Amino acid sequence: MARATCRARLQRRSRGGVAVDPTGYSIEDFNGGELYPRTLASDRVRAAAEANCSSDSPLELTARAANHIRGNPDLADTIARLQSSQEAGAAVLYAPGLMTSDYIRSVASAVDLPINVLIMPGGPGVPEIFAAGGTLTSTGSAISVAAQAALINAARELLDDGTHPFWLTALQHAGAIKQALSGKG
Repeated sequence: MARATCRARLQRRSRGGVAVDPTGYSIEDFNGGELYPRTLASDRVRAAAEANCSSDSPLELTARAANHIRGNPDLADTIARLQSSQEAGAAVLYAPGLMTSDYIRSVASAVDLPINVLIMPGGPGVPEIFAAGGTLTSTGSAISVAAQAALINAARELLDDGTHPFWLTALQHAGAIKQALSGKG
């Protein structure tokens, strides 16, 4: 299926720019030990895009250029990788580790697709990310790790000290959690 046709099918699943069912997946350019060569990375995106577009239910394909979090903070190479992924058929581009608004602005001006930006300590906040051209934000595992840390701290209070002040926090936030999980908050 042609890339334009696939993109049109994905756009029909959105209303007013908001995804109806925000499902998707990402293709990494890192194998756990090193970055893939740029050509191999874009070949992987191309293969995923072709398989995705031939599906009855295409998903949002995000291509990652992990340079900045994998020891190669070379902005020119990051941009070249993202441009290759764009040409290969990605729908969204993601370069985790862009730590300045100038870097985000440089990426945004070099590509034509939505850019996902990882929120990181010391980096720009959400308003600055959007002002610089980022269109999506991610927290990575930070929210999950924060929740797991609260669980561990509560367990340590109970097991180590035999106390339970975590109950006060639980009671204080129970209503807000219930409301958020009900879809009303």
